[in-house]
Amino acid sequence: MFPYKGTGQALTDLLAGHIDLMFAPAQTVMPQIESGKLLALAQTGAKRSEALPNILTVAEAGLPGYSAVGWFGLFAPANTPKPVLQKINQTVMFVLGQDKIRKAMLERGSDPASGSAEEFAAFLRLDQSKWAKLIKENKVAVQ
Repeated sequence: MFPYKGTGQALTDLLAGHIDLMFAPAQTVMPQIESGKLLALAQTGAKRSEALPNILTVAEAGLPGYSAVGWFGLFAPANTPKPVLQKINQTVMFVLGQDKIRKAMLERGSDPASGSAEEFAAFLRLDQSKWAKLIKENKVAVQ
């Protein structure tokens, strides 16, 4: 295993045949998948991606219960007034609801998701709890 600082060099090494496989965000490898230079073996979400519906999940491929999803979110300072947060959320939900935006995100390998700030906070708590448990159970040293 090689310690890469990012996906750029890892992707270059994968395409050159120096490494056999890698985990990468779909957005990073979509052009290579579409051109046939890379074969997507599985995706890491709990359910199939809307962007890549024909690619099995890791769980479907033989590792039941596996789920590890990369995500992006918007954050604001803790003291941001609630009306401001609500306006930002409404705007983001409106933009993500536009067919043109949704289609562009799917074409690039992203599954657009949106919801309230409270739903996002609940997601963050669950995600943090999941990884904290795995780190503790497996005695992973966090540096």
